[in-house]
Amino acid sequence: MLKGVGTSSDGKGNAVYAPVAKGQAEALRAAYRDAGVSAATVELVEGHGTGTKVGDAIEAAALSEVFRESRADGAWCALGSVKSQIGHTKAAAGAAGLVKAALALHRQVLPPTIKVDRPLDSLATETTPLYLNADARPWLPSPDHPRRAAVSSFGFGGSNFHCVLEEHVATEPGIDWDCDLVVGAVAADTSGALLEELDRSPADLFSPAGRRWAALRRTEFRPDAPWRATFVAERGRQDAAAVRQALRGLVRGIGDRPFAESPDGVFVGQGRPAGKLAAIFPGQGAQYVGMQRDVSCRFPAMRRVLAEADAVFADRRPEENRRLSEFVYPHSAFDEAARERQADELLRTDIAQPALGAVSLGLLDVLSEWEVRPEVVAGHSYGELVALCAARCYDERTLHWLSLLRGRLMASHTAGEGGMLAVHAASEEVESLLREERIALSVANRNAPRQVVLSGLVAELERAAIALDSRRVRNQRLRVAAAFHGPAVASASRPFAAALREATFRAPAFTVFANSTACEYPATPDEARELLAGQIMRPVEFVAQVENMHASGVRTFLEVGPGARLTGLVRSILDGKPFEAARVGRFGRPPFRHDRSGAVPRQVGRVGPSLQARQMGS
Repeated sequence: MLKGVGTSSDGKGNAVYAPVAKGQAEALRAAYRDAGVSAATVELVEGHGTGTKVGDAIEAAALSEVFRESRADGAWCALGSVKSQIGHTKAAAGAAGLVKAALALHRQVLPPTIKVDRPLDSLATETTPLYLNADARPWLPSPDHPRRAAVSSFGFGGSNFHCVLEEHVATEPGIDWDCDLVVGAVAADTSGALLEELDRSPADLFSPAGRRWAALRRTEFRPDAPWRATFVAERGRQDAAAVRQALRGLVRGIGDRPFAESPDGVFVGQGRPAGKLAAIFPGQGAQYVGMQRDVSCRFPAMRRVLAEADAVFADRRPEENRRLSEFVYPHSAFDEAARERQADELLRTDIAQPALGAVSLGLLDVLSEWEVRPEVVAGHSYGELVALCAARCYDERTLHWLSLLRGRLMASHTAGEGGMLAVHAASEEVESLLREERIALSVANRNAPRQVVLSGLVAELERAAIALDSRRVRNQRLRVAAAFHGPAVASASRPFAAALREATFRAPAFTVFANSTACEYPATPDEARELLAGQIMRPVEFVAQVENMHASGVRTFLEVGPGARLTGLVRSILDGKPFEAARVGRFGRPPFRHDRSGAVPRQVGRVGPSLQARQMGS
């Protein structure tokens, strides 16, 4: 929606192409008067972008002057130019910028300006309201106003134009499919019928007819059908003929195996599912800046969860001057020091836990759109809170509140008191060493047959590292803020238990396995509350937990969250037994995909459709 337009003329100047900050600022002020909105509500400006040092500096100065008049502090508005992607287009430049800004509003994504290694000095300071956006980021809603963008275009002879746009409606736009990607899922009663259906696919899967065929097959997909096939075709790598050929080879060679796959992302499953599907959620330490950014840019389900987390964060943490999502997807950093600061901020326990919970829950909602729904859930350390929410023991807002509270309590009760050390050895060996050397540490995690994590004071961790090094036992300090799952956090358990008594707790809708007992969670809410409160200070018995899950009939473990740490642990724990372990990877490239050199990355994830075959065929 076009809210307002402002124009001005620089009048007589030094040259017909010489920009003037005063004239540009006059056009900006006129546009915001006409629109009847404040520049403080504009979160994206598509700049004219001359590409010259003088021209860009003058444009940034005019924007900063007018925007700062509307708000005294902070940097809230992303600045970029489509010219970094398409070059100078003379009279069409403003129209191209208008298209880009309108698409950004519609897709709810802040687009990048590519090929930028370092912004103007004026944009690198803490005083400007603008920041150069070099990474595609989800455009999450503000509680105070709709999404708004602006476009500047300056022409021959000092003519200046600035227009203000506003999203028409704030509803979800739907999944943003990549034009270079086709996802197929086909089900049939026999292998012959499966191949016949694939033979009916259009020769060009990327044509409108090919996309319609794939969309219909996904809609009609039956995960309980005797034969199932899924694929992800990428333009330039696979066409319909290549997919058919791969599927024929898999059907011929599958034999009596329940599941077969090709290196190109083609999958075939047959027969009834072997065992249950379990979702496992990672704990603190798995988070990183930009985690699942491509998913949040493409899937509205992820943005919805992040927006809800932002709302709870703003309500419970009003002293913070940023949204929770801004710690996960911060402004673009252009040097190592800035990137390190952003990583350190997300390392904070009171930020890391709610951020990780929001991203993990968002991924679970995205998976549900693929009809991938777990029958069993579990979490590692903090991830247990997400698992209980997934089993509907409490609602989403309660998860965000409990995550904030747990993180704050653990941070306030343990600040500066210790850390954690991962040791690649059997638990018995490590505990024997602690006794021999009289090192005052406790085993916090039994993660794998030959991996434990120690928790305690930093001085004791250093003693343990020296003793382990002398025995040539591999060890590594973990990048965590305190000594979790040990005596140091016992004092956080009591206020957390009190808060849990206030939360609405229900019996789990399906099985949840607990860290500290390695057994199923009790159905009684009071017993579940007590178990969750005590989990903070008790060891994580992940080895026994996974073994018990497997014994209960789980055969597919899906890690729902950033990274693949738990996937690797499950594989080491169940080595030699029948199971499948997978992680939620990249669902696709984000809109406006790029790296800063302008090249297009080629990695494309295949977890969504492939898991349907894994779930039903392994």
